[in-house]
Amino acid sequence: MIHHPSPVIWVNLVQYLVITLVCVAIFLGREWIRTERQQSLLKEAQLTSELNFLRSQIHPALPGFNTLNNLFSMAQRDGNEELGSGISNFPAS
Repeated sequence: MIHHPSPVIWVNLVQYLVITLVCVAIFLGREWIRTERQQSLLKEAQLTSELNFLRSQIHPALPGFNTLNNLFSMAQRDGNEELGSGISNFPAS
């Protein structure tokens, strides 16, 4: 006589598989969210670094420009046309 497993075993097996699949899905979903968050933070850090690099290229030129602009304004105010003309013809670096 062949003995067939009872239906309770099959129900338990299906429940086990469903619970396992749900747990795997939750784990993979959390990992996906964590990975997306890390990529977002890395992209933000990269953009910040690029912006800081570009700012560092601009800022050194500004004090020299401001100084020349102030000297030119003072030369014009004091009526020193020769100095004002020399400053305005100064080559930009």
